[in-house]
Amino acid sequence: MSSAQFYYYKNRGQTLGPFDLGQIQQRAKRAQISNRSEISTDGFSWQPAQNFPEIFAGSTAAPPSAAISAAAPAVAVVEEAAEWYYMLNGEQQGPVTEGQLQQMIGLGNVKDTDHVWKDGMIDWLEIRNVPDLAVQQANAPQAMMQQQPMQQQPMMQQPIVQQNTAQLANSAFCTSCGQAIAKEAPMCPHCGVPNKSHGGGSGTPALVLGIISLIAWIIPIIGLPVSISGIVVSCRRMKVSMGMAITGLVLSILGLILSLVNAWVGAIMFMN
Repeated sequence: MSSAQFYYYKNRGQTLGPFDLGQIQQRAKRAQISNRSEISTDGFSWQPAQNFPEIFAGSTAAPPSAAISAAAPAVAVVEEAAEWYYMLNGEQQGPVTEGQLQQMIGLGNVKDTDHVWKDGMIDWLEIRNVPDLAVQQANAPQAMMQQQPMQQQPMMQQPIVQQNTAQLANSAFCTSCGQAIAKEAPMCPHCGVPNKSHGGGSGTPALVLGIISLIAWIIPIIGLPVSISGIVVSCRRMKVSMGMAITGLVLSILGLILSLVNAWVGAIMFMN
């Protein structure tokens, strides 16, 4: 006794199956499968449908190159009853045998949250709530990892690593809440605190220039340019560190006023 052969075929990029020979022949008769369709018996290796002449036996859609010279000897096969129905993408599928359903679960074509039903059940149940099928679903991820070629894993992971690296390069962390934010964001979208990485630096230069201008007013020739520089820098650093920038601005303005007064007094004394 030989085990029944199951078939898969691709339709618009979607893998359908498994189907036994009778079911796949019915789809060929309805012109759902042509000689250019891709067929697989294990769900992984694919061949043109014309390499499977048994699919087109008695069908008008048989490929020209598929010639059947003699009828295959009849083999007595005890087929399992097709009594299971399942939901896939919101549509009812089936009936299929329990073996076919377990094979689809093992290949990952059916998820543990998909619903199944057969005669005798009160209502549709998720696969994880059906004991016999839930065991098969639990073994499915390990089976898929063993069947997947190892050389495909770096190809799948490389774009993800590159994407994550690019995101990290363009990101900064808020000094207040610690959330990741874009470097170019003027402030944190989570807590509203100004982004110190935006525009570079902090408000320290504005504060330093303000303090120097408050001291340098004694010598107006130095105090005037330092005070003006402090005012300009303080205005530019408002979005980076408002507190330090405002303090530096006030000190720079005071230094500018004192420098102007000192220069005016010095000019009067020189003229006299």
